[in-house]
Amino acid sequence: MKYLLVHVAAVLIAAATACADSVVINVGSHNLLANTANQTVQIFVTGGAQVPGTDLFAQIGSGMVSPSAIPGLPQITSVDLISGTIFAPNNSGMFVPNLSPPPADNSYTAGGPVPPSEAPQFWQVFLNTSSGTVAANGLYVTLTIDTTGINSGAFALNLGNIQTPIGTISTDFSTGPAPSITNGSITIGPLTNVLPLPSAAAGGLLLLACFALSRLARRRVTAEVTLRCGCFAHARPAANTRSL
Repeated sequence: MKYLLVHVAAVLIAAATACADSVVINVGSHNLLANTANQTVQIFVTGGAQVPGTDLFAQIGSGMVSPSAIPGLPQITSVDLISGTIFAPNNSGMFVPNLSPPPADNSYTAGGPVPPSEAPQFWQVFLNTSSGTVAANGLYVTLTIDTTGINSGAFALNLGNIQTPIGTISTDFSTGPAPSITNGSITIGPLTNVLPLPSAAAGGLLLLACFALSRLARRRVTAEVTLRCGCFAHARPAANTRSL
């Protein structure tokens, strides 16, 4: 029995250690408005492994490096690996290798979000910590997406298993553990969570109902005041009445 308990404890400790050394990204499904710029999508990471940086690859649809946007696809207009993310307190800036033109000294850009990429549906952004590592648990990246000119549709949003002319690439965490990535999607459509404005007929009926309720409330108040005044009149002795 004692051996069994020790064995179970060892298994639990090993499982907890394995979970703490993992990195998991679930890109998720995101609903965006049609024909609207500057919409943000936040992607989170879990697992808690210590990572020294990241190489982000983000793709919408089948977009790849190209000099202009692919018609009919939403565009990624900026990427932010710093603001509010796991790297916020410990980073040396973001580097965008496919900037056009690239930085003169090929250095990291200060802060974020980074300047626009030359490939609106495909971004690669690299970041290292200033020193040491950070725990991979929290907000990983914020993408800003533009759906201008697109009224509806569903599009893949990929951070892993991205097919390129030179092979398959995936987001990674530098020398940290390889992440488990579940790709997601973007669905574009009209805003549906706002109640429609009432029609003229419905508005008229609403006003009529409010008027009727206000009249009923006034009648009730008048009746109560009359009743109370009548009670007071019966209870009050007649004026100037003296006992003989």
